[in-house]
Amino acid sequence: MSNTENKNLQKEQILDKQIEKEAAKTMNQPVPSGDAGIQNTDSSGAGVPAPKKNDTEDKNPRSRRERPQGGRRFERPRSDMVEKVIKINRVVKVVKGGRNFRFTSLVVVGDKKGKVGFYNGKATEIPAAIKKAFKKANKNTIQVPIFKGCTIPHVVKAKYGASIILLKPAKAGTGIIAGGTARSVLELAGITDAYAKSLGSNNPINVVAATIKALSKLMTIEERNSKIISKEERAEMAEARIQKRLKNEVK
Repeated sequence: MSNTENKNLQKEQILDKQIEKEAAKTMNQPVPSGDAGIQNTDSSGAGVPAPKKNDTEDKNPRSRRERPQGGRRFERPRSDMVEKVIKINRVVKVVKGGRNFRFTSLVVVGDKKGKVGFYNGKATEIPAAIKKAFKKANKNTIQVPIFKGCTIPHVVKAKYGASIILLKPAKAGTGIIAGGTARSVLELAGITDAYAKSLGSNNPINVVAATIKALSKLMTIEERNSKIISKEERAEMAEARIQKRLKNEVK
């Protein structure tokens, strides 16, 4: 035999040994879907066809996961708060390089069960400003006492800035007789029958703040009766004041 034939035989023997080693490593293991022509070998040495994988499992790896029964895995708690955008304003700041635009959104939130709040959010975009105002308003809410399930317990007046709001109770079926800004606050608070009058500035921010301030001053009938002073107590308080003045004058 020539030298070239000897070399070829040696190469074939080396390749056979490498194939046997790889076959021993991959024994009883699935072959990748790309190598469909390769077969596995079992302990007896007989060829076993490679198992085929489902194309849908390769494309959608999430389909192999077991999903829990009963709907989605994570569910966000739904909030009972209803939001209403009162006003959106654009603010322009002139700088050396040009003009910077920002937006403000006045949002009122309430659950129509006596809980209400507001906030004036600011951001570079309108959706971001509304989202920020909604989150802050949910944290700054007050509880409003509702009389007979429809109106306020008594007359109340409040001032914020240059805005003055007067609220009066009304009979069932009257409805809300008020301007657009104050009406939104009363509706979200759950009040269906009331009178509201704006006596000062009509700035929406101040009107909303004055309405919220007026609602926060409301008291239940029990709280109000506990603060009522009788005629005898008033007379005693008046005498005490007179005596105090006389002592000051003597000194």
